[in-house]
Amino acid sequence: GDWVYQSGQTVVKKSGEEEAGVEDLINYPKENVIDYAYVGDTLMTIEKSGDTYYFNGEKFTKYSHEYGFITLERKDKIVILVNGKQIEREKPLRYRVFPSYINLVYQDESVVYDINGRVVARFKKPFFYLGKTSKGILFQIAFGESSGKIIAEKDPDLFTYCSGETALVGESQLGIIISCNKQLKYYSDGAWTLISKISDITSSFANSNFIIVTDSQTTVYPGDS
Repeated sequence: GDWVYQSGQTVVKKSGEEEAGVEDLINYPKENVIDYAYVGDTLMTIEKSGDTYYFNGEKFTKYSHEYGFITLERKDKIVILVNGKQIEREKPLRYRVFPSYINLVYQDESVVYDINGRVVARFKKPFFYLGKTSKGILFQIAFGESSGKIIAEKDPDLFTYCSGETALVGESQLGIIISCNKQLKYYSDGAWTLISKISDITSSFANSNFIIVTDSQTTVYPGDS
């Protein structure tokens, strides 16, 4: 496939390994271009002037680029740019970007878009979707008095709180493993136990046999002890 990357004020596309495969796509005439994204086959720029962001002739007050998802926000809407798709929605009350999806949460609805810009889940409750487990879907309440509470669809006894970034890492024979505020924890026999601290939720992995934790070094834990 092609590599598309930014070099100074030029975006280049490189096909294959040969230097001859480099093709200039855009030479930026302005220094305030901060990012770019494909929409269909068109490479478009995002600019910033003062505290305002500009995309496709529109103004926005917030911009973020995380895990391949670009988000642009203003009072009335959010624009999501991912893998050549442009998604426009009413601005959610809360949203969170995960490594493989983005979750928009409204008063009575939660909508999940995957890395290809497709709606892959929709729920009639204001929850963040964390993933599927043997105890059903794992959710985190997005706002309100119980904000941060993590619950399982099929096990009312499985719950904990996390005030910050939360993600489902996987499930081993030990139990369900989550990352909460950069700490790995597993749930078993009605309690949560700390495994390790981490710096990046994408650097750890769990399945029935192993728990792999990568921080300053990589540690492999057996999945059943």
